[in-house]
Amino acid sequence: MDNFEVVNNVLVNLFNKILFNEEIILKKRVGADLSIKDIHILQAINDNKDYPTSSNVAKTLNITLGTLTIAINRLVQKGYVIRQRDSEDKRKVQLALTSKGTKVNNIHQDFHRKMVDEILNELNLKEQDILVLVIKKISEIFDIKD
Repeated sequence: MDNFEVVNNVLVNLFNKILFNEEIILKKRVGADLSIKDIHILQAINDNKDYPTSSNVAKTLNITLGTLTIAINRLVQKGYVIRQRDSEDKRKVQLALTSKGTKVNNIHQDFHRKMVDEILNELNLKEQDILVLVIKKISEIFDIKD
């Protein structure tokens, strides 16, 4: 197998395995009423604490505002997210996690923490440094180029 095939297979399989494991574990701990996409929206709201508007969250997730609005409507209805008027500009609406949403986000963060810890525990310090360097380079490759 040449390098192209190896890298392609590893990336595709790794991506699929991470999503599969994430979905299985989160469904066991959270329940079946949320998709992985929903959980990543909760994470993006949490990560945009300074100014979590729909526009900022959509930009973080690289999705359209319309797609996010549909998902937010479902998450509000299910009790995971609330919409709040901006205290300074009443025309703007900020998103916030409810306690239920925060609980799910904490479970999700714990999954990621454990996943990364398991990887790092299998590597010595030199290997960890190389992994970080390579992952950063791969991430830069996937950055949107204008």
